[in-house]
Amino acid sequence: MTLGRGPLMTFRRSLPIILAVAVCCGSICGGDPPTSQPAASRVRFVYVLDAAGNNIDHFDLMKKLCLSSIANMTGGQLFQVVVLTHSGPVLLGDGSMLAATDQNKLAAAAFLKKQKAFGKIDHAKGLLKMFSLLGKTPSLTIMHLLSNGLFADNGKLLKTIEEQNRRKRIAIHTTQFGNSVVGATVLRKIAKQNGGKYTRVQMEDE
Repeated sequence: MTLGRGPLMTFRRSLPIILAVAVCCGSICGGDPPTSQPAASRVRFVYVLDAAGNNIDHFDLMKKLCLSSIANMTGGQLFQVVVLTHSGPVLLGDGSMLAATDQNKLAAAAFLKKQKAFGKIDHAKGLLKMFSLLGKTPSLTIMHLLSNGLFADNGKLLKTIEEQNRRKRIAIHTTQFGNSVVGATVLRKIAKQNGGKYTRVQMEDE
């Protein structure tokens, strides 16, 4: 099932070029930042995974796609992984931006292996805490929000993002798992209002 005319990916075919439509790394960043560039001025990539219980059927795929994207990064790029859980957002390591070295990529894999989709989540509260951490470095951030789009309170979530990203310093791309029309509407809106692109991942059995 295709939702509107938005980008759509089939899992098995898209895995080697994960999030190619949503990330658009070269066109947004102007190519890979040079390794010698100061960390404070580099573009930062933040992967946000929605671990609410209603994502349980998609969460393993979310993790695989996230790790595949990170695997394609170069050591001169910076990244962070945030999992929105029922007990609040959980960040990789100490929450600082990490260089995309082999060691940090392995750390991301070990981190995500432990994460499970469970319970209900206050997505707005989780994103609020995350924005407070991201706002400390004056450099462009590209966020990838991976979710089914079925948030606990859509209005509260949209308001939180609008208030925290008024200056549009964070470009937000959204990737939908599942085929909820309501979820697609919300994720499209988030991407459109924050300079990003919406993508839906289509499973082969759809």
